Amino acid sequence: MSAKWFKNIEFNNRTISIILLILFTLLLIYTYNTEWSTKVARDDISAGFFPKAILILAIIFCLGMALNKQSREIPNKLADFKFKNLIFVVLSLLVSWIYFIILLEVGFIISSSLFLFLTTYFLGPRSFKISIVTTIIMIVFVYSFFTIIQVPTNIF
Repeated sequence: MSAKWFKNIEFNNRTISIILLILFTLLLIYTYNTEWSTKVARDDISAGFFPKAILILAIIFCLGMALNKQSREIPNKLADFKFKNLIFVVLSLLVSWIYFIILLEVGFIISSSLFLFLTTYFLGPRSFKISIVTTIIMIVFVYSFFTIIQVPTNIF
């Protein structure tokens, strides 16, 4: 019974756009209600300006996709859509959100090291050595880059 109702859903452009519309709206509400999004940076732009702007644009595009004349069409790539693919995408979004929350709590180096190692290991060649080396190189590069351009932030 777990996925029987799911097989009756027709995955066309309208269905996908409505799912994305709900996700982007929830993310926008979350962004508006967080403390970090109202902090003003050195250029008098709040930290949440670009995430909010991108989410609003995504919502507009989702509405356009849901309401256009071709919204009932099923693209070739969606014809063979599997339930496990949707679960994988939702879990990936959830893990990314958890990473962001941990980033705000414990800082960049610890949370990003863990996140990069896990994603490199599970999505990459599944080599412990390669995952560790890739994680160290990426963390050093990103930390150095933001230090060189003097980005004032407290997440490091």
